[in-house]
Amino acid sequence: MKIAIVSHIYKPFFRGGAEISSELLARGLRDAAHESFVITAAAGEIGARTDEVDGVPVHRLKTGLPYHLMDAGNKPKWAKLIWHAINLWNPTVYAAVRNLLKKERPDVLHTNVVAGLSTSVWAAARSLGIPVVHTLRDYQLICVTSALCKSSGELCQHHCAPCRLVSVWHRNTSSNVTAVVGISRFILEKHRAFGFFENLPGHIVHNAVPPEDNMTETSKTAAPGEPMVIVFMGTIAPFKGVEVMLKALTLAPDLPARLHLCGEGPMRAELQARYGGDKRVVFEGTVTGDRKRAILNRADVMLVPSIWLEPFGRTVIEGYQRGMAVVASRIGGLPELVEDGATGRLFEPGDSEQLASVLLEMATRPDLLAAMKQRAKTRARDFSLEKHVEEYVTIYRSLVE
Repeated sequence: MKIAIVSHIYKPFFRGGAEISSELLARGLRDAAHESFVITAAAGEIGARTDEVDGVPVHRLKTGLPYHLMDAGNKPKWAKLIWHAINLWNPTVYAAVRNLLKKERPDVLHTNVVAGLSTSVWAAARSLGIPVVHTLRDYQLICVTSALCKSSGELCQHHCAPCRLVSVWHRNTSSNVTAVVGISRFILEKHRAFGFFENLPGHIVHNAVPPEDNMTETSKTAAPGEPMVIVFMGTIAPFKGVEVMLKALTLAPDLPARLHLCGEGPMRAELQARYGGDKRVVFEGTVTGDRKRAILNRADVMLVPSIWLEPFGRTVIEGYQRGMAVVASRIGGLPELVEDGATGRLFEPGDSEQLASVLLEMATRPDLLAAMKQRAKTRARDFSLEKHVEEYVTIYRSLVE
């Protein structure tokens, strides 16, 4: 089969889990003897061109937008308004994608996050009779910020006027989609609650972990008397619940643990000034390569304290891959990944006291922690790239046949 994969951002650029998942799928299809190519927005110094990444052709298209999505943070409001207006329906992208699809003739167009390209890519495919699979990875179809929460991390209690407008438009254009996939049941049902994809086949395909050999070593359980090692990996921002876990440590001054915060974000300087005096807390900044491997190899627990509606939580399965127990908020798609009491523990989002209690129990019960870590390592098999690709190929074939 020949699959066109649409990702608004693609390697060597990335912002988070959506880009990693798109890249893994393209590579996995290649390894499974299927033909795939990527459609993405031109960005940075690479510009508009076709190149090859890991043996997969990548078509980087001009979009006509005033800036690339990765550069949105420092743009004035007027530029953002223009960006969002064009992004509702981008004629430049429609023409470019339609011409490319006419040339390549894929069996299926598979879109992921389409912000920065617009849902015009769906119409381009359907005008040529090409079935469209869309994977829901965030909330950009129903929310201008793609997160359904405020900058403070507080969940939106009302669907505001701009988001309602965007939602109505996207709901109308979603008639061009042939099948929809949720990376969790939660995100699929959330979109259906807003009237999306009600009459389409719906599938749940969880994200996959990278298969690289250097990322499969099991973490080492702390020896008796040593502190339990906890890792947070993500953006140091309110919606990730970073302060929730730091407050939990403050509430448990006798907790024998060391917390490594891996990542950057708008709250880092403030939190480091307030909590940096706690010798149990290490602000690592962005970690990659050998440093990332070293931290994960020594870790016992992956902590995911999100207070927003986390659609999936890639760090959960990366923790499982290393045989780490996972402690996560009971929110969004996270409860679908963490079996409470088996592969880790769940706690109520924003509840630092409950989190402190959970961590104390795990740190003082090495038998319990060891059993969770073993079950987590077994659970990681459910997120193999081979299984992930096989599930998608089954969906593609059902549409083509």
